[in-house]
Amino acid sequence: MAKKILLIIITLLIVVGCVAALSAFEAHVINVTAHIENALRVSDEELDFGTVFPQEYLEREFTISLSSSFLSANRVDDVDYIIAQKPRCKDWSDDEPPICLEYCESLCKFLSKLNIEEDEDEGINENDIDAKSYYQEGGIGVCTPPDKPCCIRPQEASGRLAKSEEDTEDRWVVDLKVPPIEGFVGQDWPEDCPTIEAEASYCCELWVEVTGISRIQPFLSEYIEGSSNNKALEIYNPSGSNIDLTGYKIEQYFNGSSIPSNIITIPSVSLASDDVYVVCRYDAHPEVLAVCDLQSGVSLFNGNDAVVLKNSSGEILDVIGEIGYDPETYWGSEPVTTQNHTLVRKCEISGDTNGFDFFDPAIEWDGFAQDDFSHLGSHTYFCP
Repeated sequence: MAKKILLIIITLLIVVGCVAALSAFEAHVINVTAHIENALRVSDEELDFGTVFPQEYLEREFTISLSSSFLSANRVDDVDYIIAQKPRCKDWSDDEPPICLEYCESLCKFLSKLNIEEDEDEGINENDIDAKSYYQEGGIGVCTPPDKPCCIRPQEASGRLAKSEEDTEDRWVVDLKVPPIEGFVGQDWPEDCPTIEAEASYCCELWVEVTGISRIQPFLSEYIEGSSNNKALEIYNPSGSNIDLTGYKIEQYFNGSSIPSNIITIPSVSLASDDVYVVCRYDAHPEVLAVCDLQSGVSLFNGNDAVVLKNSSGEILDVIGEIGYDPETYWGSEPVTTQNHTLVRKCEISGDTNGFDFFDPAIEWDGFAQDDFSHLGSHTYFCP
């Protein structure tokens, strides 16, 4: 069903710090190997700041890359992720599940998560957004007043990796600019910049959270089951490059059949990025024919017929309905059904590759009135 994946509390880094007797504190970053839905791999070396002193600056690197299994999968391309942060608990109760009794002072606001330039000629990767700490200008956080020299910006860093762009690895650095201890501020410390308490324990948890995975393969973006022969299907290309549709097929499974009743083979055609390819009945309404790329004379679907899009290798890319099951009249319920309606794919939904699971069109589709052709010929994939 929906391919947008949200994974929460996947621990990547643990940052801890402890102030020691007005002189120094220790800060460690522990980086644990993480495989996230076979998409990302995080370097597993320990990042250790060791013992640091007030106003000292240190930085440690780590890597986020696409996993080998994700690289070999041919139906996915982009992975969007964030490097998130939260306070760390230092005292848990004995309850089941345990409850945090006390949090340590937040070290997160003193950390920057910065993307490292891969090529000095190319500059910083535009796909990745830094999270800058209080001592760096240009942070995303809101300051009051805006020009305050030391504004705490505890926001998330974000990144994107994409096979189609040969961007398969991001290098990041977590840096720490240690503030001075309260009451012992050097003359070179800017006014209004933060200080730390002498006897407090400072810590922070950072983790990687996958916020989206996009498919590189086309999917069905519109389905029209209108009056008479007003029937059409729209195929959308969500990738960042042209896709050769040669050998792609639309299979129709009538009345609960488990073998295709009709097969429409798409001729040799290149579908541009963010463009659509429309298949329709040859005797459909003129408004449909005006945007139709392939006019077919075969009988097209009714409300109880499953429709499957396959690539040239025979892989299922998308399914409307449920193969081998006859819902008698249609799937869904008003106003989103597969009979006497136009269905348009919801934004950021990129297809259903399981042709045998339960199908409810309202989960992935928006329903419109019978013979509504106003959306045909284009598709909005990214939610406004």
